[in-house]
Amino acid sequence: MDGIYIYVMTTTGRIYYIKMDFYSPNVVEGPTLIRNIARASYLNKSLCICDEGQIFNLHTTASLQDNNLNAICKISGAINRHIVVLKKDGTVWGWGHNDLGQLGNGTYEDSQKPIQTFKLFDIIEVSANYDYNLALRKDGTVWYWGYCGRIGDSLISQNIPVKIDSLPKAVSICSGFNGLIMTIDGSYWLFNVNKKLKTKIRFN
Repeated sequence: MDGIYIYVMTTTGRIYYIKMDFYSPNVVEGPTLIRNIARASYLNKSLCICDEGQIFNLHTTASLQDNNLNAICKISGAINRHIVVLKKDGTVWGWGHNDLGQLGNGTYEDSQKPIQTFKLFDIIEVSANYDYNLALRKDGTVWYWGYCGRIGDSLISQNIPVKIDSLPKAVSICSGFNGLIMTIDGSYWLFNVNKKLKTKIRFN
């Protein structure tokens, strides 16, 4: 039976899955412990990092670790497209499809090995959607790269990270259909990827 899987992490680093009915919000299975994942330290959607630094795809519980990549603290991405990771030194690395510049290394060549994203340092958060990414720097600036709209039938892309200008200092980011940014004053901003426009969200 098809369904939607939700992954949760406890304070002790254990990861459970809950399978939901695809058509209605009913639990089909779970919570069920994923037993072969030992002490996770970070969870993002269906990806996790364990205390030992291993990366796991929770759909298959397969390790995605590359021997050349270590000191990873955060991860984000779509497994069937591309993955980005944040290292403890504040640099960003990625691998997978790069047809829209998702890897941010100035090319459009895919890579199955982690490669460093250009221009990013002192990064404290990353958030990857299907074809674009956001990164939050320690100074509160937000950067994006990858898909950024279309003209007619042609897709537009950005293969090197660029700063989103004229934003208050940001404290949190989330990439979805559009980007969502929370700033230090408690405001929320919607970043329209297609139009590269920022709109402050008004609450009644």
